[in-house]
Amino acid sequence: MKEKFISKTIKQERKIVSNDDPLFMQTKEYLKPLIWTAINAFKLSKENKTKLFWELVNDVPIAAQRFLENDGLKKDYKFSAYFGWYIGQRINKIKGLKRKKRPSKIKIIKAMKNQTKKSIIIRKPKRKEFLKICRLLNRTEKPYQKIVPDYEAFKVTDFERMLRKTKRSFLVIELDKKIAGFAAWKIKNKKICWLSILHIDPRKQKMGLGTKLLQEIEKIAKKKNCIFTMLELFPQANWAKSFYLKNNYKILSKKDYGKRIFKGILSPKTKTLVMIKSI
Repeated sequence: MKEKFISKTIKQERKIVSNDDPLFMQTKEYLKPLIWTAINAFKLSKENKTKLFWELVNDVPIAAQRFLENDGLKKDYKFSAYFGWYIGQRINKIKGLKRKKRPSKIKIIKAMKNQTKKSIIIRKPKRKEFLKICRLLNRTEKPYQKIVPDYEAFKVTDFERMLRKTKRSFLVIELDKKIAGFAAWKIKNKKICWLSILHIDPRKQKMGLGTKLLQEIEKIAKKKNCIFTMLELFPQANWAKSFYLKNNYKILSKKDYGKRIFKGILSPKTKTLVMIKSI
């Protein structure tokens, strides 16, 4: 039985219980979901559940008669509450019957994590969302304002420029239908995926969203026959450096800047750190 027990008001229960039907058929139908819910709280085989269920259903007339004899209706008592107590007394007499264990904290946490996973979506942003993304980036860029000389906040026009002139690709990551992160990248020299931006809302960090977004970009780059993903960052940005190191990126030595594959991309004069990963 999958029906849920829907409790009725005292007046509605009066009509059911004080019915002229001596077998209390209407009362039985009303209480069946309540009986089944109570039985499911205990460890029992299907056969024993069914047996106990029908025993309790057949006990309804006995309990109803006792209830009426004790003037339960006049005292404004609910018969469903009384019968719930009756079920408890009846079940407690069964020896060796154990209640089902409640889920542990670990199981609850795992269930919450699985629920969170289902609510994560990675997709391309819409133009009308550029203002939201702009605000998100300006929140996440606050630590950079201290280390970047002549720092300028993001504007909506910056996204239009990145799309048209530099031909960058964009992705957003959603959590519970709200944009939680943004990334921009470009394919260079046909073999290198250059990551320009990857930021997660400070309120949504340390949830694995940055790693998921980064992995999605790496998958796309691999499909486009890229062999490396690369990025540059300021040496003072230790928080960013540790994030990429955890995701198997390495700091590229300046000795390698002159390699043919990096021609036109890297300059020995650059003061930033270049990080690289083979994909």
